Amino acid sequence: MDATGKVVWKVSNEDFEGTLFQDPCGAQRLPNGNTVIASYGAKEGIKLFELTPEKEMVWKYEGVNRVHHFQVLTTNGETLKGTPLK
Repeated sequence: MDATGKVVWKVSNEDFEGTLFQDPCGAQRLPNGNTVIASYGAKEGIKLFELTPEKEMVWKYEGVNRVHHFQVLTTNGETLKGTPLK
């Protein structure tokens, strides 16, 4: 959403085959415009992933651990600018 509350980008399971989102509980927009999203409800399959603004998957984590909270602090070895989220 922008500062006025207008929706400027959204993504949902309707944008993908299968059920990518299972209880999404966190997202972070990166400086390059991509978005990292956690899918906490996923007991199997994708639990953390990054999407481009065009909704293309950049990478995904499908390990054994579920992901609830996360914060991307660096990309390509460069510290992200701004105050860390709390």
